[in-house]
Amino acid sequence: MARHMVIMLAALMMAGIIAGGSGNAAAAPIPIPILHVHIDEPTTQQAIVTESDKGAVDFTGAVRVDKLPVAKVTVDLLATVDSGWVCNIAPSTMVITDTADHPFSINVTVPEAAPAADEGHLKVTASASGTGFSVSDEVVANVTVAPYFRVMLESDKPYQEIAPREGTSFKFKVQNPGNAFDSYELEIVNARALKDAGWSVELGTTSVTGVPMYGEKEVLVNVRSPQDWSWDIEISRPTAINLKVTSLGARLGDQIVTQTFLVYAYVRGYNIPLLEMISGLIVVAAVSVTISVIILRRRKKRMRALAKEVPVKEGPAEEEK
Repeated sequence: MARHMVIMLAALMMAGIIAGGSGNAAAAPIPIPILHVHIDEPTTQQAIVTESDKGAVDFTGAVRVDKLPVAKVTVDLLATVDSGWVCNIAPSTMVITDTADHPFSINVTVPEAAPAADEGHLKVTASASGTGFSVSDEVVANVTVAPYFRVMLESDKPYQEIAPREGTSFKFKVQNPGNAFDSYELEIVNARALKDAGWSVELGTTSVTGVPMYGEKEVLVNVRSPQDWSWDIEISRPTAINLKVTSLGARLGDQIVTQTFLVYAYVRGYNIPLLEMISGLIVVAAVSVTISVIILRRRKKRMRALAKEVPVKEGPAEEEK
């Protein structure tokens, strides 16, 4: 009897040990997965935009899950840019069943005419959750804007009328419609031809510097019509002055960005020096004629006076009487 009791107690103890062990196994904690997200190099890229075209930048990357606790983990991906630029990530959701890298791609769209000083910070967040866990990881990248260079010229009075041998000034506005600070070089394209024709053309400055995006600076061009002698009594002819502006910022980037603008000086009027000469000749001729007439009259008077002073001789017939 006692022997049977000992056997029963031993059996109960073994059953308890087995039951306890099974309970501990069931209550063991589930391993928490670890997310890894990364963006491939280069993590800083430059968007090329213009005043009318958007710029696109593409990134690639991958997600990996370590300590996979169950058969699969669903990972959600979110991409944002702090500057507010549009971005898309694909795929935005992944069902991961292994610990390999799972690729994704991102497209960032930079709006047209974005300033070169702008910069966007891209952030990609990967997150996953399940029974007993919620994990995430994030990575960042940068998007800069490439400068583009432009130049525009305007003149408030591109056509001016001047008298012969007179001068005038043309006022130009050098405008920067590019997206970055720029400097410009100025020149008169037809300066040699104007000089050969007797014109004097002087630029107020040959360069303007530090013009901001959408900024402008004023430039003067002083011109004077030919001073040479002309036999034309009336002068009526236009002359073109061709101003050229070149972007120095574009030149540094091995680009050529220029703008030319034609203005016209219309020389119109009478050739005063010639008229003065003709008038002088007429005056001289008139004076000469007047003097000649006076001299001629004086001669006639003298001849008459001399004629009266000569005595008249009496003839023979008169003596007989």
